[in-house]
Amino acid sequence: MTAEQETGRTDAPGHISHPGPDGSGELPPAPAADRGPGAASDHGEPASPDGSGAAPARLTARGAGLVMFTVFFPGTLTAGWLHLTALAGLSFVAGCILAGLYTRRADLLLVITTPPMIFLVALICVKAMTSTGSTLISTAEGCILTLSAVAAWLFGGVAVILVIALFRGLPRTVREFRIALLRSSLDSDDPRDARYGSG
Repeated sequence: MTAEQETGRTDAPGHISHPGPDGSGELPPAPAADRGPGAASDHGEPASPDGSGAAPARLTARGAGLVMFTVFFPGTLTAGWLHLTALAGLSFVAGCILAGLYTRRADLLLVITTPPMIFLVALICVKAMTSTGSTLISTAEGCILTLSAVAAWLFGGVAVILVIALFRGLPRTVREFRIALLRSSLDSDDPRDARYGSG
C-alpha cells in the first residue's frame, strides 16, 4: 500500500473523497432546512420563516366556515348583551379577515361568497336564544333591526375578504375552475356524440 492510498488521495488534483454514512463515498442531499427561509415546501405552500420547512396551516372551505361562525356567534351574542351593535360588525370583519388569510387558495372562490350567509345563521341563533315573547316574531324583528344596523360593516367585511382573496390568487383559482368545468363538459359529451353518431 502506497502513501497516497493510505492518505486517501486520488490522481485527480483537488478531489477529496468523503465517505458518507452508508460508505458509498457520496454525501446525502442537503436537508430542507438548508434551502433558505423563502423556499417552498413539498406541498407548494411557502416555507415558514424560521426555515423549518413546514407549510403554514390552511383551512378548507368547511373549516373556514366553522371559524367564521365561531367568531360571528360570540361577537353577535356579546353585542346583544352590551347593546353595542358595532361589536357585531367588528366580529363580522374579523371573521372575514381570518377566513381570507388562512383558507386554501383552491377554496377561496367558495369562501368569499359565504360570510353573509354564515353571519345570518349566527344572528338567527342568537336572536332565537335571547328572544322574549313570541319566538318567531321576536327573532325576525331582531334580525331585521340588527342587519339594518350593521349593513355597512357587512359590505366592508365582504370587500376586505375579496381584496385578500385577490392578493392570494383568486383570479388563478377562477381560471382553474373554468378550465375544469370545460374539460368535464368535453369529457362527458364527446364519447356520447361519437357513439350515437356512429350508430
